[in-house]
Amino acid sequence: MKKFVLLALFALCMVLPTFATATWKHGDNESVYSYESASIYRVLEGRDAYIIKYAKAGLSVGQCVVPKQWLKDRPCQLQIRFLPRQLTPYITVIKKEGEFYKVVLNVPEDKADSVWGVLSRDSKLSAEGVTSVDLVE
Repeated sequence: MKKFVLLALFALCMVLPTFATATWKHGDNESVYSYESASIYRVLEGRDAYIIKYAKAGLSVGQCVVPKQWLKDRPCQLQIRFLPRQLTPYITVIKKEGEFYKVVLNVPEDKADSVWGVLSRDSKLSAEGVTSVDLVE
């Protein structure tokens, strides 16, 4: 009798998931924030901006410009977090309701690290007119 009850319980547990609903409505559990992240190959520091070289899908390299002024603006649109040396640096672009909200650079603190570089003085790249960052795949 015990074996029969245990076997019936086991069979019931195996059959019940087939009656579960297939879709789940998130309701109020949805967030207005979304994000994209990519590994950073190089951060070139210029006079008024950071030039970020990051990994795109496949073997290509993407580039974006992040103004240094965003560190001082309120609300702050640029956050720099320092990583331990053994972790791979990455960039995260946060969007609020599909629009650019903030960019987070996760990089080593030591500027002697191979990820950091200096933009040459004769470079034509500037942060003028940059209002958002988009990681293009």
